Amino acid sequence: MLLSRLLIVLALYFWGTTVASVSRLRERSTVNGQCTGKDGAPGVCIDTTSCTDDGGSYISNACPGTPDNIKCCTKPSCGSGGNCRWTSQCSSGLTTPNLCPGPTDFNCCLPKSTSPPPASGDLGAKILAKAKTAAGTPCKL
Repeated sequence: MLLSRLLIVLALYFWGTTVASVSRLRERSTVNGQCTGKDGAPGVCIDTTSCTDDGGSYISNACPGTPDNIKCCTKPSCGSGGNCRWTSQCSSGLTTPNLCPGPTDFNCCLPKSTSPPPASGDLGAKILAKAKTAAGTPCKL
């Protein structure tokens, strides 16, 4: 009787330890994964050098389980009144790539009243078309 109670207590102890270990694993962050930065800003867990090189700032202890150089990087201002956030979290649906640190789905989310800037190819084509029709010395291409 005493042995069976001891076995039950041990089983419950190890089962509880296993459940606690599994829940701790779920709390781990991943490189290029989501995090919450200063003042609740959306962030991305990336290398600190990449963060600052791309104009962001980072906080510690927001990307648990990652290497020491991986921190939660945020960039609260980008584009014309926008902020960096995950594309899936951009309520306006207007995003501009390459203005934020991190992976391709962490973009500059612009307010609804702002249009994203034209793609570089479109702007170049407009300038070239204008140059071809401008008065003055003809342009030979």
